Amino acid sequence: MSQTVDCLTHLSEPTPLLPARIGSFDCRWLPAPAAVSSENWSWQKSDDSSPYFLWVDDVSEVPHLVESLVRGMALLDAEQNLTAAWLVSDHDPWSQLLFQHLPPAWAGLCLSPENPAGVLFRRAACETPDGASSPARTGWGLAAHLISRNLPVAAASANSVSLDQLPADQLPPLTPVTQRRSDTWGRDWLQNHLATLARRATSDPCDQTALEAAVWQCQGDLDLSHRLSQQHEGEGMHQMCDYWHAIMHRREPDYANSKYWFRQLGRHPVFAPLAARADTLLSTAAPAEVAWRRRLLRSGTWDPFAMVDLTQAAAEDATLEPLARRLQALELISAWEQLLRQVRGEEEG
Repeated sequence: MSQTVDCLTHLSEPTPLLPARIGSFDCRWLPAPAAVSSENWSWQKSDDSSPYFLWVDDVSEVPHLVESLVRGMALLDAEQNLTAAWLVSDHDPWSQLLFQHLPPAWAGLCLSPENPAGVLFRRAACETPDGASSPARTGWGLAAHLISRNLPVAAASANSVSLDQLPADQLPPLTPVTQRRSDTWGRDWLQNHLATLARRATSDPCDQTALEAAVWQCQGDLDLSHRLSQQHEGEGMHQMCDYWHAIMHRREPDYANSKYWFRQLGRHPVFAPLAARADTLLSTAAPAEVAWRRRLLRSGTWDPFAMVDLTQAAAEDATLEPLARRLQALELISAWEQLLRQVRGEEEG
């Protein structure tokens, strides 16, 4: 017997464009509200409503969410404390990398609010007794609101990412351009809540700021990431603010300044895991990339100065950009993992 799932979207096109089924689930499409509160959900709920609802920001993504939806349902059925599950698209490699290596809350916040999200919510989590509301306008926004209330969220992914098959054009750009949009709700929400979320994660002020700088770095907002990382120059365990500072200048691009900050870091714990991942990626390097493999993995470890040189070369030779973007994605993930180890107290000072 099929199960009916309430599906929310802002799509204004005629109903026939909305799929009647997602996998084995029957879909009942409803208009997503402009603001979320307990009152919003009560009028939409009927006797045969599922205890869950799916928010899909982009209906064209639905075919890529089928397996994740099945896994998300199983997660929420098995773990009653979970309030939501991000449904990771099977053709979004950056989201897959983030959710594969980071806790779901931080992985979700690293995604741009404009990134179309598919999130499965437990209805009861949005029907709070105190009537708590959120001006969420997207699935990302409602999930972020649950995270701000310290409610557990999970991630459901269809598969893992193969390092040598990362589609580079779907990974973070080497030199991002901050988009100034008329609807800035998600960016404003992050600015208002991110410091509180970081303080909740750790009492160390350097790591708190590094968490904020890391989120904005993944969002592609170099200016905000820069201003934060500058607050703790030369401070903290392994100077993680300085690491984000060095990456920021490389992406700016200010290659000489980036190398300056990497010199301030010296040998860094990020280099060993990053070198191992890069070695796996470069083991099938094209002939034109072999020389870069020797430079990047000089003396058996990661050479951040060679990465700066590769990024600069890619700006002049587009054939090098896919390699540079893949390596940059691995670097961002490796730096995040190091920071989270510190936050969890898995390293001694």
